[in-house]
Amino acid sequence: MDYASVPFVGNPVIGVRAMVGVPDASAATYSVLLGVPFDLGGRRGRWRAEATAAIETAEADLEVARNDARALAAVAYIACAESVAQYAIAERRTQQAQQLLARVQELFAAQAATTLDVALAEAEVANSNAERAATSRVRARAEADFRAALGLRANTLVVLAPLESPEAAPLDGVTLARRGASRRAEPLSLDRQARRLRLAEDRLYAEAVDPLMVAVEYEAQGNVQTGQTVGVSAQTSLPFVLTAQGDRAVVRGLATLADVEADLSREQIERAIHAAAEALDLTLRELEIVDTQARPAAERALAAIEIMLVSGVVDVFRVLLARREVIALESRRARLLAEAWGTRVRLEREIGGDLP
Repeated sequence: MDYASVPFVGNPVIGVRAMVGVPDASAATYSVLLGVPFDLGGRRGRWRAEATAAIETAEADLEVARNDARALAAVAYIACAESVAQYAIAERRTQQAQQLLARVQELFAAQAATTLDVALAEAEVANSNAERAATSRVRARAEADFRAALGLRANTLVVLAPLESPEAAPLDGVTLARRGASRRAEPLSLDRQARRLRLAEDRLYAEAVDPLMVAVEYEAQGNVQTGQTVGVSAQTSLPFVLTAQGDRAVVRGLATLADVEADLSREQIERAIHAAAEALDLTLRELEIVDTQARPAAERALAAIEIMLVSGVVDVFRVLLARREVIALESRRARLLAEAWGTRVRLEREIGGDLP
């Protein structure tokens, strides 16, 4: 905006001329000139147009930054929520391992378990403690990243709601791709950048045209027949058409490049939307299978094996395997939830806003 308010040409011009007569001193001539420049090329209007286009480009770039910031904050939230869920799973594993160890020790005291069973139960407690420490470290790092994404203080307490299963995309990939290509600010920013560069070419052309100098002149001659003249003059430089050709060619080429990049950006957005929509659908399918088939089956198997352990039919090793399978499925479900939400966030970023 300041660039658009630059004075359009410059200051008035004043000139004084004294011509001494040689050898006739009375032939001396004196003149005074007062000139005012006029913007023959319209450079101030070109400045204003280019400055307006620069503001529009900056607004589009700001929307790109907003879209990226929203996605960054959402991804940080998802990672933090997943780390909380994984830590809770590790804590449950630790509690179950301690309970199992206590039960095995009771069985060992009753001579219904072996030393190997006690050693396996103790190893499970140690491994679960190590896993809980690892998930605690990941959680602390995820919470720090979440605070950084939101600009919170380092000592801010982070309490997040657990992730629920996200909804599938309400529209097909083709419709979402078409909508994203029209909503995303990146192609718009490149279009406005191309327009700004073409306006810069016009401004360079206008600056190549020298101002039209219109002047009032007064001249006096001091010879025997003293004479005085008053007149008006105008002058500018020629030719101005062939000036600044190099700079104008550069911005013209950059404008064409911005057009090409805008088209490529739209194509990339469409491909990314298709890929994200497909990935979200596949992840939700896998999550549904884990919830409806894999986890219930693993939990039923664990319940049956724990009953058999008390009866002395199976050893601790089979209980540990069954529990690890349940824990692995719970961890997998938490990871799938985070992946599904991350894919949905990526899809929303690609379409430039929330899903309809």
